[in-house]
Amino acid sequence: EAKKSVRNHFRRDGRKPIEHGDTSNNGKVWTFNQNQALQVQKLLERQENRKSLVLTAYVETPPIAPRNNENDVESEYPPVRRLPLRTHTPSDLQRYTYPALQTCNDLPRNFPTTHPNSLNAETYVNVNNKKPIFPVRYDYAKYCPVDADPFLPWIHDVFPNAEGTFIEFIAHNKRRCNGGRQFKEDKDNLQAQASLMQPVPVKRVDNDLVEALAPELWQDEGKNTNTNQNVTRYKLATSYEEADDDAQLTRFICRFHTQTIQSNGADDEILQSTIIAETLSVYPYNYENDEILQPTIIAETLSVYPYNYEYVNYRKKGRSPSMLTIKGGPHDNQAFWNAALHFRCPVPPQLQTLIKNGHSVVEDVPSLYVDVVPIRTDPRFGTANAFFKKGMLDPKEKVDGKFDANKAWGEGNIMPLVEASGRWANIPICRPHPQTNEASDVDPGSNSGNNNALELPLPATDDKPREKHTAVACLWASSTYTVRGKNPADSSDTSTNNRLKEWLLYNKMVGLDHVYIYDNSLAHTDDPTSSLKSVTDMFPPSFVTRIEWPSRVCNNNIPAHENTGERSSQYMAEASCRVRYGNSTEWMIAFDTDEFLVPMGKFDSLKDMLGAVKDETQILSFKSTKAFVNSEFMEPYNDNSKEQHCTIEKGGKKESLCLQKKADALYLETYNCDREALPKPQWAERAKKQLFRPQYVLNHYVHYSTATKGFLETWEDAKSKGRGWNQQFSERKPVERFANDVKEAFMIHAKTTKASDTKNWKKFCDAKYKNSGQPKDKCTVGFPYPHSDMGIGLNPKKPPVGETENGMNLNCYSSDRVTNIWIPRVKKGLDILSRNNRITVEDFSMIMSKSL
Repeated sequence: EAKKSVRNHFRRDGRKPIEHGDTSNNGKVWTFNQNQALQVQKLLERQENRKSLVLTAYVETPPIAPRNNENDVESEYPPVRRLPLRTHTPSDLQRYTYPALQTCNDLPRNFPTTHPNSLNAETYVNVNNKKPIFPVRYDYAKYCPVDADPFLPWIHDVFPNAEGTFIEFIAHNKRRCNGGRQFKEDKDNLQAQASLMQPVPVKRVDNDLVEALAPELWQDEGKNTNTNQNVTRYKLATSYEEADDDAQLTRFICRFHTQTIQSNGADDEILQSTIIAETLSVYPYNYENDEILQPTIIAETLSVYPYNYEYVNYRKKGRSPSMLTIKGGPHDNQAFWNAALHFRCPVPPQLQTLIKNGHSVVEDVPSLYVDVVPIRTDPRFGTANAFFKKGMLDPKEKVDGKFDANKAWGEGNIMPLVEASGRWANIPICRPHPQTNEASDVDPGSNSGNNNALELPLPATDDKPREKHTAVACLWASSTYTVRGKNPADSSDTSTNNRLKEWLLYNKMVGLDHVYIYDNSLAHTDDPTSSLKSVTDMFPPSFVTRIEWPSRVCNNNIPAHENTGERSSQYMAEASCRVRYGNSTEWMIAFDTDEFLVPMGKFDSLKDMLGAVKDETQILSFKSTKAFVNSEFMEPYNDNSKEQHCTIEKGGKKESLCLQKKADALYLETYNCDREALPKPQWAERAKKQLFRPQYVLNHYVHYSTATKGFLETWEDAKSKGRGWNQQFSERKPVERFANDVKEAFMIHAKTTKASDTKNWKKFCDAKYKNSGQPKDKCTVGFPYPHSDMGIGLNPKKPPVGETENGMNLNCYSSDRVTNIWIPRVKKGLDILSRNNRITVEDFSMIMSKSL
């Protein structure tokens, strides 16, 4: 099977392909052999007590110095400076290893993104961060190397695509973590994170040109005298026209490699590989039987982007389209579309079938690895340094070709050998996610209802078309959590496990095909038992996939905070979900457990509703308004702690001033009490949620489709189609539109109302208080209008008035569908879970078949 896949085999120099059976390289080609892979594992385990290569970061010190303006004026961009040659040697690099990543099941869980919880008090506590990481960047590199070498991408996830043609990388722009004044050193140091989102043109060159243009670069003078002749060398091109066809818009060298076994002195067993002096200090391994493990470079490719980040940024930001400023801070962080970095390493043709079928992973241990070597340049600031290909922009913009690559790096900027370059090394290549329905419905207590994303069956090897899902959801959640860094201890309404059970039941019944849960529990505790597994195990694995995702958010301050930043873990989870699973579904949504979409009009399910959406619509948005808690499902809350003051002494008795959700009440019925009638008002668009087609949406950010295929149209494309082109672009109807609240679906936002939020509810919700001309409505408890059915048909300018028998002001609208159809069904599902601790596909069918 593997031999059949060896077609168009690349030479190690990445240029001329070797056809299968060619006698080049002494007639030897590398082919995969499962028995040899197992033997490699045994030899590694004997020497290193592990079966796989160790994930390693090689850090260049010092990195390219950050840019600064002498006067530190944010509105001014630094002038272009000449990029120096990087004359590092392998011994100049600092080496950090991350042994926790051993098998494919350890991905993405054990990729080094975050320091231990025990260090939270020292730095990055999510909110009110006070200590920059720059002074301790080398100490912290043992947990994550990005601050020590900011040209290393802050990778959160890595996996092959379903076709085996790309290795996908999901990374975050770490410079966006902290924008406050006290983080100036961090912001200066991390400028290179923006460079990684700006493509550069590259040209492959021969060794004679390297020696002529850059003789001062380190050359391998080890035992293998053929190293410099056999490896590919690269230089920065001064124009897109000069660059190789596959290297016009790139940023990383991708080196694919493996380990092969050689009997000492018998090199006719394997492909002759490139071994350099630094590697020989660790390998080969010599054993009793005289076998040697030999690193084998299979091929090198150059990375590609799913789209041009610099170009999309230009079309979003108007006349000041810089991807970063010198000072950073709020101005930079407003451009949240620059948070997620998705890049790809093209897989060499001879490896594609092998990776697609998952056969290179043997007993959950990878046999193939990729090294990611960043191509280092200064970041480009402002339109003065825009570097676009001709035809991308209207010539009237006078921006094409404005960047002077000759001045920035010149004709002779040769990149150092990979071995002398800072890089990520030994990134495992695991199995792709099969583009079919997820695991079959076997016992959910023992199978993939708790799956790690890569703990998957082998993908099918035939080429039959796979049935796509209609709609799936991505959820980032944790068994315990904090609100802006503080425990919401004054509420009985914060159990993610309880919320999740109800939320999963509802969404299965309402028509979602699958839910991918990025379990962030271990970001908040070192207790390995903390997870959402106990809940996800209750559901069929064909409906729920759980991915362990312990990466911590680097900043959770409110947007108006002086030190604004980003919830990096959440954004990367959403990006991972979209790229991993987007090709297996027609529609996708990034949900929270407090959000419920309710089908309306003639539709009984989301699947039916989406089936009626026209093909021209790619993004369907839903307005969001925070629901009240329905007083019917609340009870007194007694806690007189210093923070809450929810109890007072009155007539010798304690009286509660606050309310909490009743323990046996559903979240759905408690929050079925919306303060706004349907259709919801225009102001509710600001916190919208979206169902979107992931084949069209290239980047999504919680509430917004931040990059779509619509942004990619160039001036030349538009001209060829006979239509106009504007520099600033945004999606319009019908491509992106809001759902009809009454005829398609609306959203209930059941955001937690803490007990302390309801303090003095009797006073503030009394109709007399409402009618006394008070300037602000302070009531946070809902009293539904009777038979209101979300206020459909009412005049929004003349809301109804009234009061309860107890004199409380009527103030919210309930959905009859939720009350009469969905709540009884969810209660039936919860009853099954309480009796059986699980629910099956047949159980769901039985519940849905009953007329209610």
